[in-house]
Amino acid sequence: MIAGSALSFVSASSARADEFSRRGDRDPCRRMYVEPLRGNRADWPEHVIEGAGHLNCILKPDFQTQLKAALDQKGGAKSK
Repeated sequence: MIAGSALSFVSASSARADEFSRRGDRDPCRRMYVEPLRGNRADWPEHVIEGAGHLNCILKPDFQTQLKAALDQKGGAKSK
């Protein structure tokens, strides 16, 4: 099973992350990997991009806006 190779609940419990994911609401990977971990790591925020699948998510304006905001917040991007 593909999901068996994903981040396990044990390793997720000890992992440190500021951001959980930015996934499309139609992304099958969200159902396979993200949703099963939500109960274990509810403190990891999940950003859902409406109307996006797995491949086209990065092309959506909402994805680009959220990514820029996250980078600006971390100081990783320069504002123009």
